[in-house]
Amino acid sequence: MIFRLMLFYMKVDGRNYFQTKLAFLGLSIGIFLNLVIYWYTSKFIGQSFSSSLENYGMSYFDYLLIGDIILQSAMSMIEVNTNHFFMLKVNKGHDYLRTTTAGLEKIFLAKSLAIFPRDIAMMILYFAIGKAFFTFNLSMIDFLLGIFLQLIFLPSFIGISFIILSFFSVFGRGMGIIGYFNTIASIVAGGFFPVEVLPMNVDKFAMYLTPYNTLLYGFRRFMASRSLELLGEVFILGMFWSIILYGGGIICYKLFQRIELRYGIKYIFER
Repeated sequence: MIFRLMLFYMKVDGRNYFQTKLAFLGLSIGIFLNLVIYWYTSKFIGQSFSSSLENYGMSYFDYLLIGDIILQSAMSMIEVNTNHFFMLKVNKGHDYLRTTTAGLEKIFLAKSLAIFPRDIAMMILYFAIGKAFFTFNLSMIDFLLGIFLQLIFLPSFIGISFIILSFFSVFGRGMGIIGYFNTIASIVAGGFFPVEVLPMNVDKFAMYLTPYNTLLYGFRRFMASRSLELLGEVFILGMFWSIILYGGGIICYKLFQRIELRYGIKYIFER
C-alpha cells in the first residue's frame, strides 16, 4: 500500500516540478540566482565570520551552500506533510481518508518518501551549478556522503512533521508557523552562520541540540577533521533521533487524531 502510494506521489511530484524543459530551466536559473546572492554575501560579510569559519576549513560561500544541500530534505519533510494536510482539509478529504485501511499516517509517510527523489535532484542541481559557475569545494564523495546521512536522519524529520500535524489537528490552526519553525531550526543548526556566534555557548553542545544540528554541524565538522570517530557518532545519533522522533511522532499523531475525532475538532476555516 505505502509503496503504491509513494509511486503515485512521485509521479505527481515529478509532473509538478519537472513537467517541461522550460520548467527545469526556470528552476535551474532560480538556483543560479540564489547562488549569486550567496557568492556576493560571502564577499561582503564573510570576513566577519572568518575566525569561526577556521574551525570548518571552508569559505563562507561553501558554508552556506553546504547548509542548503544538507538541510534540503529536512526542510522538505516539514513542508510537504503540512501542505498536504492543509489541502486535505480544503478539499474535505480528511474525514474520508481517516476511514480508509491505509490510515492517514501511512499516507503522510508515503508522501514524505515520495519527495526524496526530488530533493536529491535539487541537491544535484545545487552541487552541479556550484561546481560549474562558482568555486564550490565539495567533492563528489562528500556530496554522496551527505545524501546518505540525510537518509539516516529522514525518519526523524518525518516524525517531527507528525508531531506538528498532531497539534494542528487538535488546535485547528497554526499553519503559518511552519516558515518560522524551519527558519529557527536552520539558524540554530548553523544554516546561515556558524553556531559559534550564537549566544549561550551553543557551539559547546550544538551536536546534540536537534537532529538538524547533528546532521549539519556533524557533517561540517567531519569535513574539517576527517575523523571517522566523529562520523560514527553522527551515524549513531542519527539512528537515535530517527527511532525516538519517528516512533514518538506516530504515537503522538494517532493520539491527537483520536482527540480530534472524539471532539469533532475542525480546522479554523471549517468552522
